[in-house]
Amino acid sequence: MGDAVKRKIDSIETVELGDSSDEEVQFERAESKSKRLNTGTAADGIISDVLLLDSDDDLQSEKKEDESEAQKCTRLVKEFILITKTDSKVAEFFLSQHDWKLEIAVNDFLNLSGDILGDEKNSALANTLKNEPWAKNVASSSEVKGTFSFISWNVDGLDKRNLSPRTANLIKILTQEAPDIVFLQEVVPETIDVLKSNLSKYQFVVQDYPNLSEAYFVTTLVKKDTVKVLSQKDVSYSNTLMMRGLLSVEVEVANIKMWLLNTHLESTAQYKKARVDQLKQVFNDMSEKSRTHHVLFAGDLNLRDTELPLAGGIPSGALDLWEACDKREACKFTWDAARNSNIQFGNFGSTEGNSKGTQFKPRLRFDRAYLSVCKKDKADRVVANHFGLVGIAKVPNMQCYTSDHWGLQVYFTLNKC
Repeated sequence: MGDAVKRKIDSIETVELGDSSDEEVQFERAESKSKRLNTGTAADGIISDVLLLDSDDDLQSEKKEDESEAQKCTRLVKEFILITKTDSKVAEFFLSQHDWKLEIAVNDFLNLSGDILGDEKNSALANTLKNEPWAKNVASSSEVKGTFSFISWNVDGLDKRNLSPRTANLIKILTQEAPDIVFLQEVVPETIDVLKSNLSKYQFVVQDYPNLSEAYFVTTLVKKDTVKVLSQKDVSYSNTLMMRGLLSVEVEVANIKMWLLNTHLESTAQYKKARVDQLKQVFNDMSEKSRTHHVLFAGDLNLRDTELPLAGGIPSGALDLWEACDKREACKFTWDAARNSNIQFGNFGSTEGNSKGTQFKPRLRFDRAYLSVCKKDKADRVVANHFGLVGIAKVPNMQCYTSDHWGLQVYFTLNKC
């Protein structure tokens, strides 16, 4: 990818906090003062003062964020460039050939680029591609055996306000993006049937959940025509007070076997020890499973950076996919009060301890994704080519977002060993 393109992508606006050198400490101090929903259990640590609507002043100043057709095309071109390491000319050619459907266009490029670059007939397209700087970096598309895409998202089902339109927009986004694999957290009983009926191209694997009004759970979706479920396992954490557990699904995707580990770890600073112990458990499971399979582990980990070393760090051979895909600052924070107006609450707005007197808006990387490649000597390589965020535009005609979390989106290729 050219430097100019990278600079343009990296220039996506992020709102920086004033005087937030230790943001996680500030957040935990404020968090300890905030009241949780009165559910009679430790449940989930959701803030009781969350508002989905902006203030009147915010409404007056908010720019319309509905994506126009031109904006959509620009976004798709950028995403194509990021995934394929090509340029706008190639991106526009393949996207226009496939009605601007990103996944189909990328797959077509990966399947055809080797043949095109080796074309002896000197077609116009072959000559165009051969003259591009990136062509030298495409050793041969025969090295790419397949592709697949992935989204992980805490959909905030526990907040009932605007739940129906937010769920409808979630369905719209998943339909448009068409990921092969989806991890959802905080799904609730009143939305699971709506999701199933509107996402019929997916097979649902749902975590067991109690018959309680405040129940919530994780759900893994796999596209029926590209992913085959081989087995599944649902284990509750022994130390959870919040109905948390690990949902493991063994699949075959792009002609490889992979374990999918979807989880929602314990919330809030108060339950730090339980969260770290849960993360250790998943990391150990990830290491064991990677002896025979590739492993994709993701979800809402509620993780603070200082807690990762306490869990023993990332397992040997595993990758943090945000870090592996250039650590773009615009994609770092997934629970971001500076950008997501679904996160508005009383005590967190305090200016206490802030020398500049500005409102404290925490920005944290709660949601993470890890990949552990299979340790077999002759295993094909799974490569993460692009890491981005979904859900960063407001629900059409409303002043709320799909969730108080941004979703993670990753594109993978399967390369020959």
